[in-house]
Parts: sequence; structure tokens; C-alpha cells
Amino acid sequence: MGAKLNILLLEDSATDAELVSRAVRLAGIDSEWKRVETEPDFLAELETRPDLILSDYQMPQFTGLRALQLLRERGLEIPFIIVSGTIGEETAVEAMRLGATDYLLKDRLARLGPAIRQALENSRLRRERRRVESALRLFRTLVDQSADAFEIIEPETGRFLDVSDKSCRALGYTREEHLKLTVEDIDPTVKARGWPRIAEAIRRSGGWNAEGIHRRKDGSVFPVELAAKWVRLECDYIVTVARDITERKRAEEALRISREDFQRLFAVNPMPMWVYDLETLGFLAVNDAAVRHYGYSREEFLGMTIRDIRPAEDVPALLESIAKGDVTTGVASSGVWRHRKKSGELIFVEITFHGFVFQGRKAELILAHDVTVQRENVLALRESEARFRQVVESIQEVFWMTDTAKHKILYVSPGYEKIWGRSCESLYTSSRSWVECIHPEDRERILAAAREKQALGTYDEEYRIVRPDGAVRWVRDRAFPVRDAAGVVYRITGAAKDVTERKELEQQFLRTQRLEAIGTLASGVAHDLNNILSPVLMAAGLLRTQITGESDLRMLTLIEQSAQRGAGIISQLLTFSRGVEGERLKIKPQDLLREMIIFMQETFPRNIVIGQEVPEDIWPVVADATQLHQVLLNLCVNARDAMPEGGRLTLVASNQLVDEKTALGHAPARPGPYLVIAVADTGQGIPAGVIPRIFDPFFTTKGVGKGTGLGLSTVIGIVKSHDGFVTVESESGRGTRFRVFLPASIGPAEVAPVAPVSEPTKGHGELILVVDDEAAIREATSGLLETYGYRTLKAESGEEAVKLVVEHRAAIRLVLTDMMMPGMGGLALIRTLNTLEPTIKIIGVSGLDQEEKRAELTGLRVTEMLPKPFSPAILLRTIAKEI
Repeated sequence: MGAKLNILLLEDSATDAELVSRAVRLAGIDSEWKRVETEPDFLAELETRPDLILSDYQMPQFTGLRALQLLRERGLEIPFIIVSGTIGEETAVEAMRLGATDYLLKDRLARLGPAIRQALENSRLRRERRRVESALRLFRTLVDQSADAFEIIEPETGRFLDVSDKSCRALGYTREEHLKLTVEDIDPTVKARGWPRIAEAIRRSGGWNAEGIHRRKDGSVFPVELAAKWVRLECDYIVTVARDITERKRAEEALRISREDFQRLFAVNPMPMWVYDLETLGFLAVNDAAVRHYGYSREEFLGMTIRDIRPAEDVPALLESIAKGDVTTGVASSGVWRHRKKSGELIFVEITFHGFVFQGRKAELILAHDVTVQRENVLALRESEARFRQVVESIQEVFWMTDTAKHKILYVSPGYEKIWGRSCESLYTSSRSWVECIHPEDRERILAAAREKQALGTYDEEYRIVRPDGAVRWVRDRAFPVRDAAGVVYRITGAAKDVTERKELEQQFLRTQRLEAIGTLASGVAHDLNNILSPVLMAAGLLRTQITGESDLRMLTLIEQSAQRGAGIISQLLTFSRGVEGERLKIKPQDLLREMIIFMQETFPRNIVIGQEVPEDIWPVVADATQLHQVLLNLCVNARDAMPEGGRLTLVASNQLVDEKTALGHAPARPGPYLVIAVADTGQGIPAGVIPRIFDPFFTTKGVGKGTGLGLSTVIGIVKSHDGFVTVESESGRGTRFRVFLPASIGPAEVAPVAPVSEPTKGHGELILVVDDEAAIREATSGLLETYGYRTLKAESGEEAVKLVVEHRAAIRLVLTDMMMPGMGGLALIRTLNTLEPTIKIIGVSGLDQEEKRAELTGLRVTEMLPKPFSPAILLRTIAKEI
């Protein structure tokens, strides 16, 4: 077989390796061996480019199929034969599909020698075929880019079978028109001489060269130089090369006329021309076109040589060309060269030259045709094609092509595997697999659209697909018809892309809009509720000074606590709608849990039994107590609603250490100690298909008017903001258990220092102006202040407040004003008071957050802002501090 064969053997058994080696020697194959067992060693040996690879199918650390995959990824076409102890038919087919050349069993090694020879021969034939195909493509490119016209002629009829682009351009015909012609149509002399006689002469001689005349489509004629060749393949052809020699004829004519005529033609030629000395290579003459095109003056040209307009690296080739060429007779082309302009710009020029004697010196006349633009266009086209292929093979979109009947997928780009999660081969095998991937709810709609719209070019659909792993993705699929010359659709092409993220963003945008609307509504509701709760707290404070009975005081305390709890919930509603966190402290959850149990026992239906397991040693947490109260309230109310016929609701608290594996499944949770609060019911349970959606905003399984869908979304939002997580266990008909995990802060809970309770400071008859558009607030506030020794004036608007200040400016010590009033609001009133009476003290009151106006209010001398509702004690202490 010639030189030694370099064989790479993938085999973990030394005994089997020796058997394979012996079989190769017995087959008369002279070879050198290298045996490897692992992937790194295999990859290292691939660098040496072995002639043949023999591989076991299965090894402890490596497989033959993996080796084939690595070979294909690197684009190497090395013959690959699998030699295995056992290999099933399906495995063998898969190996052949991945690129294996052959396979055989170890107990049949007698066939190894022929298999190796056949594999090497097939590899050689493939290389040869690629070389021939590449040569054919190159030949066709050269033909179409050639300055000469190529034509293939049928000998019997003189009809054109194929023509080059140059031939069509030279004669002014389209390719279709040209192929309908015969030689007699373009050569006026053929008819007189007779085509059969001409064809026979070419056949006998094998070919000839001659000059002739060609006639263009518009009837004009031009001289050509013809070269004809008789070619015998599967049938006989005549191949001709026609070169337009119009310019050459003109040059020859110019050389026959006088020197003056030559100079005139030389000077007016629109293409750059010059004459140079063959011995010194210096310029002897240049025309105006050369001066304009190259940027040198005539004097500069005449002081240079032709080497000076060439890049330095091209000069050796130039000198070699001059030394080899016959430059004394005839007009010829030396091809395309690089020239450098005075500006330094490099251009490509096609050179036509003619050797003659000029002013007694051997010289050459040069005609330079700048083909830079044409060359750049060709290169740009090639780069564009390469980029297109690269884009199609690498972008996320899926390009596809089918026949009109959809029976066969002609092409699908690799993006299909990324989006659909299936191999391109599966789609080639069965075009029906595309239909099977479509979500059942979308399938009929998409099939109907494909039938009706794809051939019309109006197919543009969005639908869901189901991947093998069960994931659902949204795709946008478009189709475009491809028509033949007659306008008949014969292909359907299309592009599909994954729009799942866009769909999710659209849904998120809609949810965000609804949440923004809730935020706006929450602000308005909070303002009104705070105005309602403010007089309740004021009145309760007044009543506390007048009631002495223990039972009445308990009821009054209950009223105050309920009002304060209502204010806290309003604050939480604003926090949820605006995404603002409340104040967090280290707290003991036992009290909060017991309060919730008392609340449920007093308010829930009697057919619901409340149970609890709240040990005293549960760990404290750093949290917002109001937010945690809302979490528990939402979960307990949901549990109550799940038991319309009654049942058992149990509240359980415990300590638990969360490991890393559990934490990874509940970002942003981290491993460590957690307080776990479980809310369990014996109600109707949650269907399994619904559980993944229960925390989505606005999702509810309750009837119309019975649920907003915000309860559990609020729960998950609050818990996650505390770096915790929530788990759900439910079974239809057997109840539900929610478990809230909150990071524990092990150690004693921090108890805020309690200021000594003291009787609020009383006034001494100071006059205070109370400004509020709510009559109840005005009356309750004024009553409280008067009870504690102050005098009051009341105004229901900013305008009325200004009038009272003007009337009593000397007596008023302080103005207590609401910020949100119709007409002149609190901020406008404060600005007016700063101008009218700068010494009056001002306290602002608002049911909404005024933080964004804090800087301006401070500049207007408002040092205190009281959020509604506030307790009488806070109001009295604030006023005492200001007066």
C-alpha cells in the first residue's frame, strides 16, 4: 500500500489491541500504531493527523461515539472504523450517521484488511470529488469574471447551449435571449460560409483561432478574436472564446498613422495611458487621463519609473513579467495589477500593453483600466454570502424551507434545536413532528393558517410549542412564497423566532398597570380612612380623661387599638402599592401569634375550631410587625374561606435549620436558622394544576366579588422582602398547609426602651388655629386641645385660615394645618403664612406621605409633620415642644 499507514487505536484492552494489530499485519498493511484510552490522549493524537482511526465502541473512560463527535466538531475527515465485541444494529446506524466509515466485530477481524483499504479508498475518492467540485466552481467563477466571452455550441445546429456573462454583456442580450440564438445570428459571415462546413473543420483540426465579426442586439458590429475547441465528453461540444478586439484594432490603426495622430489619440483617451522605456522603466509619455487619475503632474510622471507607482512588494513580480513577456509585437493583456496613486490610495487596474519603438527606444504603450470598484463589488458579494451563511447558522431565529405540499422539510437552520429542543434530523425525517410540537390549543388555528396563508405570503402567526421537557415556549412564525419564472409558487420559506420573553413582558406590563392603578386607589383610600380614624383617636383620648370605670376603659382601649391597627393596615397598603419597606425591629413572634389566635377566636365562625402550637422558645426575627400581621391575616382568612362548612385551623410555630440544598430552591433564601410559621386547614384543598399560579397578582379561585387575587401575592412579596420563602402542601378534599420561613435572629429580642408615662403637658391659654376640611377632625382636635388648656380657632379651608390669621395675628401662637384640602391646600397656606406672619409656628398634618416635600417644608419653617392618624399624646407633646 506504499508508505507506512499511521493508525490511531482507541482500545482499553492490550490483548484486543494486539489482535487488531495482528489482523492488520496479516492483511499485508504496513503500519505504525499509537494506542490511547482517554479523551485527552485522543485529542492530543488528533494533532498528528493519523491516516486511520480504529476504535472500540465502549471503554471505561471513553466511547467510540464520543470520539466521532470530537472528530466531527473539529472538521476532520479521517477514516474511522469501529471494532467492537458487540454492537447492535441501532448503535451501528447511529455510529454511521455520526461519520463512522465502517464497523465490524472483534471475532470477525478477517474483514479488517479489506475494510481498511475500502475506507482509505473512499476517503481518497471524497477528497478527489471535493477537489473536482472546487475546481468546477473556480472554473465557472473564472469564466464569468473573465474579460473574454465564453460560449458552448451544439455542433449539429450551431445553437448556444451555455454562455458567460461577458458574452451577454458584449452582445446586449439577456442570458435567456442569447440561448435562443445560433452562431449565424451573431456572426454575419457564418451564413455565407455555412455552419456545417465550419463545424466540420473544427472537428477535424480539433480547434482553430481566427478573427471575426460579432453583431450586437442593436445591429452594431465589432471585431473579435475567436478561439474554438472541439470537446468530447458524453457528447460533442464546441467551446469558443471570443475577445472583443475593438480597442486592439484601434491601437493597431493608431500605430499605423502618423506620430501626430498617435499623440492626438493618446492625449484624448479617457483611460489612463503611458509609454515607458523597457530598459530604464522610466515614463516617456503620459496622457491627461493618467495625470487626472493618478494625481501626479506630467513633470512628476516623467521623472519617475513604473516601479514608483507599484507597491514595493509587487515590484519583483513586475520585473519578472517584463523579463518573460514578448513585448515587441501585438497587443496583449498582462492581467490585473495593483497601482498606487500619489495620495497613497491603492487601486486595481487591468493592463493592456503593446510593444513598439518610441523615439528610437524599445518601449511599451500601456492602457490602464481601473477595475477597483468591480473587484470590490465581487469581494463584497462573496463576503455578503459568507455573512449570510454565518448568520443563518448562528442566530437564534429559525430559517426553514418546505415544498408547497408540506410533505418535506428542505432546510431548517440549527436554531430549531435551541428553540424547539428537538434535532433538525427529526424534522427532516418527519415533517409531521412540527405539527406535533404545537400546543393542542393552538394546533387547529395554525394548521388552518398555514393552508390558507403561506402560499399568499400573509402567514404571520404566534403560537405555543411544547418542548420535550414539557416547557412551553411562544414563537412568531412567518412564511414567504418562492415563485419560479412563470410566477408559480414552488417553495415556501419562513423564519420563526422565540418571543416567549416578549409575551411574558407584555403580561408583566399589564400586571404592572393594574398594580399602578391599585397604588393610585390605595392613596385615595388611605387619605379618606386616615381622616376617618383621626377623630376616633382624638375622641378616644378625650373620653379617657372622662371615664373611670374599668370595663369602660377596656372598651376604650380596644377602640384605640383597633384604630391604631387600622392605621397600620392603611400604612401597609401604601407600602405594598409603592414598594416601600416599613420599620423593622428584632421582635418576639409569640405575642403576634397569640394576638392573631385571639382575633380568629372572636371573629371567625364558631364551626371552625382554632388550634395552636406556639412554644415559648421559638426564635425571634427582624421584621416589620405590621407586615407579618398582614401575612398571617391573609393566610388565616384564606384558610377560613376554604372551610365554608367548618373544620379545623391550626397555627404552628417552630424552629428549623435550613440546609443549602433547600435554600437553593428558594432564592433569595440562605442556609441557616429559620422561624417557621405554619397555617394548616382541613378545607377543600387546592387543585394541583392551580398551585403554580396562586401567588400571581389578581389570580383567585374565589367567585366574583369574593376575592381580589392580591392576598397571596402580598404574602409572597412581604416574605421575600424579609429574605424568606413560602411552601405549600395541598391535596383536594384534604386541606392545605402554608409554611412561612423567616430568617431567625437567634438571641434575645430587642425591646424598645419605654419612656416613662407622664401626663401630657397642659397649655396656658395659648391660641391655636386648627385648619382641616373634615369637620369631625376639627371638632375632635379642638375639643382635645381645649380640654388640655389651649384656646382654639377653627378653619375649614386655607382661605378661611388666612382671614383668621389676619384678624388674630397678634394672638395666634401656632397653626395646625392639614396638607390635603380643596382650594388652597396646606402647602399654599404655609407659603402664604410665611409671607404674612413669619413668626407663627406651623405643624403640618397629612394622611399621605409627604417625604418628597420634606425639604421644601423645612425651608418654610415647618419642623414637624404628623402622619394621620395620631394619638392625643403625640399631638400634645408635639405642640408643647413647638410653643
